[in-house]
Amino acid sequence: MKMGLQIPSFTWPGGAEQIAPNLARIGRAAEESGFSSLWVMDHFFQIETIGKPDEPMLEAYGTLNFLAAHTNSIQLGVPFPPLKERFERLEETVQIALQMWSGKSALYMGKHYRLAETLCSPLPISKPHPPIMIGGAGEKRALPLVAKYADACNLYAFEDVAVLRRKLDVLRRQCDAIGRRFEEIERTAIGAIDLRQGGMSTREAIEYCRKVSGSGIQHFIVSMPGDYELKPLERMEKEIIPAVVEF
Repeated sequence: MKMGLQIPSFTWPGGAEQIAPNLARIGRAAEESGFSSLWVMDHFFQIETIGKPDEPMLEAYGTLNFLAAHTNSIQLGVPFPPLKERFERLEETVQIALQMWSGKSALYMGKHYRLAETLCSPLPISKPHPPIMIGGAGEKRALPLVAKYADACNLYAFEDVAVLRRKLDVLRRQCDAIGRRFEEIERTAIGAIDLRQGGMSTREAIEYCRKVSGSGIQHFIVSMPGDYELKPLERMEKEIIPAVVEF
């Protein structure tokens, strides 16, 4: 099983001025520690399960650009339509991306998006195209979209891992219904490992990863409270990642 690091909170000592250097340090440390991937949330405000709405929250793409050593940023206003419309827009966006990446410069006429041509030059280096991850565990809309379009799913591992098994069973049935191989989809999940003093022991963290892996998850993306101190990442490198890569 691969391990990924999620950075869900930027409320660190030193205030706003220290966010950039802390983020850079965490990114370097994560890479050196053996994490396979680095993630941030696609939220504009902090979610209530982690903190307060007015806590610092960085825009996702700008943050990833920074972590990739690019410092450009852009400010956008983004509408937030009803859930049904968001799913419709999501599916059309994926369809547009796939048409563009295929090299087919043709008309696209959807309910929400209309393009005279889907020109993409240069084409992506990744073949057959950049991998598509669709997050969410909804059995009526999200998982059917994963089965139809995605290269990876993204579920939640904060509760009983039996839920993960059930959601993966639903995804498998959705794949069977459209004649797609379930194994083509990378199975990822989000969770949390707290290695600060008073948090999880090494054994508890490894057992948690073992249960998640046993549910069918291949790539476990975890947030780590106290990540800016780097000590939790060092423990991951020395004590946990070497133990879980064989799961």
